[in-house]
Amino acid sequence: MMEHGAHIYQRHCAECHQANGEGVPRMYPALAGNASILTDPAVNPVRIVYAGGFPPSTAGNPRPFGMPPFYQDLSDYDVAAVVTYIRRSWGNDAPPVSQGEAARLRGIPGE
Repeated sequence: MMEHGAHIYQRHCAECHQANGEGVPRMYPALAGNASILTDPAVNPVRIVYAGGFPPSTAGNPRPFGMPPFYQDLSDYDVAAVVTYIRRSWGNDAPPVSQGEAARLRGIPGE
């Protein structure tokens, strides 16, 4: 699963979050050591991969960078693999995510 997750990360994530998971200050958040990535259960990282994320526009950041959703491009297995890779790389030490957990979290809001 880690090898598959690494491949997906390189293909879809590394350009913004960097190969080392450090991100780009004031643009793309670091994934290394990021508390929201390490929470258990992994609701936050799984849902952000599916739905993307767009911070609010503020006076100090009028045109914030966002992350596109991947729910149409990645399978539940792909999401479990990439989130597991992120949660277990660059010194992160969080439990892996199963395909079943990712599938459960893919659900339509309000269900």
